[in-house]
Amino acid sequence: MTRAPSAPAFPPIPDRVPKQHCDRLPGGKTFPFRADPETHRVSRPGRGAAVMQDRSRRRNEWPAPAGAGRARAGALAPARPHGARPRSGHLTPLRADSPGVAKIRAIAGKRRYAAPQKEGRMGKVITIAQQKGGSGKTTLAVNLAVAFVRMGHSVALLDTDPQGSLGRWFLARRARMAVPGMDLSTASAWGVTYECEKLRKTTDIVIVDTPPKVDADLRPALREADLILIPVAASHIDLWAVEGVIDLAARERRRTTIVLNRTKAGTRLAGEVAQAAAGLDAGLAGARLGHRVAFAETMGTGLGVQEAGRSAAGSEVQALADEILVLLQADGPLTIRTQKA
Repeated sequence: MTRAPSAPAFPPIPDRVPKQHCDRLPGGKTFPFRADPETHRVSRPGRGAAVMQDRSRRRNEWPAPAGAGRARAGALAPARPHGARPRSGHLTPLRADSPGVAKIRAIAGKRRYAAPQKEGRMGKVITIAQQKGGSGKTTLAVNLAVAFVRMGHSVALLDTDPQGSLGRWFLARRARMAVPGMDLSTASAWGVTYECEKLRKTTDIVIVDTPPKVDADLRPALREADLILIPVAASHIDLWAVEGVIDLAARERRRTTIVLNRTKAGTRLAGEVAQAAAGLDAGLAGARLGHRVAFAETMGTGLGVQEAGRSAAGSEVQALADEILVLLQADGPLTIRTQKA
């Protein structure tokens, strides 16, 4: 027993259809179209009626004549004569639930960009970078962070060095005190941009500790910085390694300031290094950090030198913090947010 073939969705299309009943496409091709007798929507057989009906109706359909709703199924819809334009106000209005309207809304939603909302001033970013290892980047970062917190600023530390010295210091600080007084985040080289944008909104100062190298991985940290600090120990070798960081910072158009670290006051070497540093294409901080045991002792306990009591090292850090705040406020006043309990 053979099964009868199913009835087609539309009656058979005539061999020849007048041009006025065809939808013309680029290249001279024509496709016959038909109308639903109930809704008078036009569709192309076999070409996705749900997608094309709104476009076909807007381009080809004239107002349905009286009694068209009682026309037989599959009757050809009235079409405009060849070359004619529909009169104004005679196009069938789009329905709110039609596929064409939904598609237009979806495209418009993708092109709608929300304007950035400014909620007060953004925090400042300090990046500490040096090509040579052992120059005291982490020591400078933690002591500046403690000094800024003691001055009433909210501080966030961002560790991008795979060695993780800054993170180890923060863990020791948490084990020592219930409230560290600052936040810590870690990021890879290319995650610095996202972390800095996030931390700027919640803290006054973000201090970024970077690995000892100068390559493309360092550029995101330099790009996000409002100020770049380059610690230089009292040796010509450390000073020679500064040029790579200064060159990258110049490409990103960022300010750089050299901080002399582990200096011995009154020595000829300290004077020669300071004189050579002043001749470089970078700023030179007036405050200097001496070569003192207190810096190494406090690092292992999760403290800053200012938290270990009054000392010459604490005074040097405070003088440097005051000088850095002046440099940061050159672009605008620094916002003081309420510290977290």
